[in-house]
Amino acid sequence: MRKFSTFLFVFFLFTQFLFAQNRGLIYKLETELKTVSDSSRLIEINRQLMKEYEIFNVPTCLEYSHTLWELGSRRSDKKAMLEAAYAMGKTYHFDLNDSEKAINWQLTALELAKVIKDSARISDAAFALARIMRDNGDNERAIQYYTIADNVASEMKDLTMVSMANIGLGDLQDNKNKKIHYFLKALQVAETNTSDTSVWVESLLNLGYATEELDKKKALIYYEKIYYLLNGKVGVNTDLFTVQMFGNTCLRLGKYDECIMMGNILANSGLGKGASSFYATEGLKLLAEAYFGDGNESLAFKTAMKYVALTDSLNLKKFNTQAQDRVLTTQTELDLQQKAMELELLQTKTKYEASLAYVLLLMVFLLIFIVYYLYRQRLRENKQNQKLAQLNQTKDKLLSIISHDVRSPIQALQNIINLFEQDIANKEDVKTVTQQVNASILGMARGLDNLFYWAQNQQQELKAYPELFDLTQLVNTQIDLHYPNAAKKNINIKNTLVGVHLIYADILHVRLIINNVLGNAIKFTPVNGEVNLEFYPKNEKEGMLFIKNSGDPINEVDIPKILDSSIRYTRLGTKGEPGSGLGLSLSRDLLLLNQGDIEIKSIPKVGTRIGLKFKVSKG
Repeated sequence: MRKFSTFLFVFFLFTQFLFAQNRGLIYKLETELKTVSDSSRLIEINRQLMKEYEIFNVPTCLEYSHTLWELGSRRSDKKAMLEAAYAMGKTYHFDLNDSEKAINWQLTALELAKVIKDSARISDAAFALARIMRDNGDNERAIQYYTIADNVASEMKDLTMVSMANIGLGDLQDNKNKKIHYFLKALQVAETNTSDTSVWVESLLNLGYATEELDKKKALIYYEKIYYLLNGKVGVNTDLFTVQMFGNTCLRLGKYDECIMMGNILANSGLGKGASSFYATEGLKLLAEAYFGDGNESLAFKTAMKYVALTDSLNLKKFNTQAQDRVLTTQTELDLQQKAMELELLQTKTKYEASLAYVLLLMVFLLIFIVYYLYRQRLRENKQNQKLAQLNQTKDKLLSIISHDVRSPIQALQNIINLFEQDIANKEDVKTVTQQVNASILGMARGLDNLFYWAQNQQQELKAYPELFDLTQLVNTQIDLHYPNAAKKNINIKNTLVGVHLIYADILHVRLIINNVLGNAIKFTPVNGEVNLEFYPKNEKEGMLFIKNSGDPINEVDIPKILDSSIRYTRLGTKGEPGSGLGLSLSRDLLLLNQGDIEIKSIPKVGTRIGLKFKVSKG
C-alpha cells in the first residue's frame, strides 16, 4: 500500500512538472503569435501549438488545428492542410467521439497526401480511417484501408506501419488461424525493426489473445516475453499506448499490483481537464478488471461505475450545429485579433494569481469527488436494503410453498401407517396407498425442481447454457414418465413427433418446461380424454411445440394470472390434483431466457392449447 501511495505521489509531481514545462513553451509560442506577421512563421507556430496542446487540452488543440487549416488554405499550402486534417481526424475520433467528422477529415487528409505524393501520410491516413471504420463496426471498409496502409508502407519499407496494419487485419478476422497468420507476420516484421519495440510488444500481445483459447501455455509464453521486454522500462514518462499494453499483459499474468499502477497512469493522464478521453476509459477499464482479479470487489465496482459513466457521457457528447459554426468562425481575422488581445491579458497575470487559481481548481475537484463518493455510497446502501427485503419475501414464499407441497405425501404415508397399525391392511389396500404415495412423491419432486429454478430466478442467478439436441427424444422420455398418471385417468397421449427435431436451448430447462406443461395437460384432462403433441417449424430459426388437452378450456381471464411470476395462481385438476402455482410462469421465464416464448390459447368446446416456441439453430 505504501509503495502504491508513493507511486501516485511521484506520478502527480511528474505530471505537474511536465505540464509546467509544456506551459512555458506554449506561453513563448503564443506570445510570439500576437506579433508575428510572416505567414510561414504563423503556420509553423500554429503547427507547434497544435501538437503541444494535443495531450493537455483537446478543445484548444482543435482550435489551432482549424487555424492551421485556414492558414494553409489561404497560402495553398497543402502540406499544412494535410497535417491539420490528419490531426482533426484523430481528435474527433479518439477524444470527441464524433465519427462522422473524423471520417470526413481523414478522407480529406488521404486525398491531400495523394495529391502531394506523401507516401508516409497516405499510409497514416489510411490506417487512421481503418481504425475509425473498425470502431464503427464497418469491418469491410476497415480491411480495405488497412490493406492500403500495408501496401504503401511495404513499398516504403516502413516496417512499423507494416506491422501495425497486419495487426489491424488480424484483429478483424473471424477465423482464429487467419488471426494468428496476420499477427505472426506483424511479429516477424517487428523483430527486424529494432527501432520500435512497441509494435513488437503489440504483436506479441495480440498473438497471446488469439492463442489463449487454443493453447493457454503458448499464450502465457507470449505474455511472459512482453513482461520481460517492458518490466522496469514502463513508467509515468512512457508513451500511454505502451503503458496500456504493459497493463493488459500484467492483467493476463495475474500481476495485479503492476496492472493497477498502469491503470492509474492511463486514467489520470486521460481525466485531466481537456485531455484525451480514450486513455481515460482504457485506464478505468483496466483498473476495474485488476481490482476484481485481486479480490477487491468494492473498488472494482466503484471503478466500473466510473467507466460506465464516462463512456455514457462520451457517447452523448456531440457537437451541435451552433457549436460547429462557432469553431469554424474562429478562422476569421477578427478571431485572430481577439486571440492576440487575450494573450496580452494573459501577460498581465502574475505567477501567484495563476497558482491560486490552480489550488482553487484542485479544491473544487476534491469537493466534487467527495460528494460523488458519498452519493455512490448512499445508492449502494439503498440497493443492499432493497435486496435484503426481496430476500425476506422470497424466503417467506419458499416456506409457504414447501409446507404446502410436502403435506400431501406425508398425509399419504400416515394413511398407510395407520392401516398397518390397525392390522386391517390387505394387499390391495397397500398397493393402492403405495401408488398414492408414489404419485405424491413424484409430484413433490417436480414441485421441488420448480422451486429450485424459481428461487434462482428470484435471485437473478438463473442462466441458460444452450446446445443443439433432439426434441423428439426428450418428449418421448417425458411421456414415459407421465404415462402412469395418464393411465389412471385412461387418457390417450397422442404424440405426432417423428424423426429428428433439433432445437437450440438449455436441455435441463426444456426438460423442466415440457415436464410442467405435459403434467398440467394431464392434470386438467378429464377421464377418457386426450392429450396431443405436435411440432411445426415456424421459419428457418424457430419452431413451435403444441401440447393440447381435451376438456373444459381454460378461462381466458385467468391466463395473465397464470403467467405472472409475482402471483401464485393455482387450480385443482379434474380429479382434485393440487398444484404449486409456479409451473407455467416458471416455464415462461425459462423460455424467455432461452430466446423463446409461450402462448396459451383457449379453444371453446375443444380444450386448451399451449404453444412453446424454441430456436432451431444457433444463429
